[in-house]
Amino acid sequence: MSLEEINQIDEVDRSSNWKTWIILILVYALFLTTTFFHSFIPTVALFLLGGLTIAWFGSVQHELIHDHPSRQTWLNELLGWVSLIPLWQSFQVMRFTHYEHHRHTNDPELDPDY
Repeated sequence: MSLEEINQIDEVDRSSNWKTWIILILVYALFLTTTFFHSFIPTVALFLLGGLTIAWFGSVQHELIHDHPSRQTWLNELLGWVSLIPLWQSFQVMRFTHYEHHRHTNDPELDPDY
């Protein structure tokens, strides 16, 4: 699948998605809560919450890479940058490698996720 085909699919499905907004808000709330109140949370629970938060950030990032949930690209990009702060990752690099993955899915030489 070419980048142009991916962008065409994304353009068709750029409607605002309330379920994604709810997940996005909950993930950010969970991250902020566990970060600011980490000293009050038992270590095992903190590790579990941290793992859950990072896993859900992956889902949020995927939506933002595909320019969802907002119809405003600038807002999706801002949220994308913020969602990658815990991973110290660049949103532009993440988007580029994800689109390369779509272009070359399961190709051992070209798929960055292979």
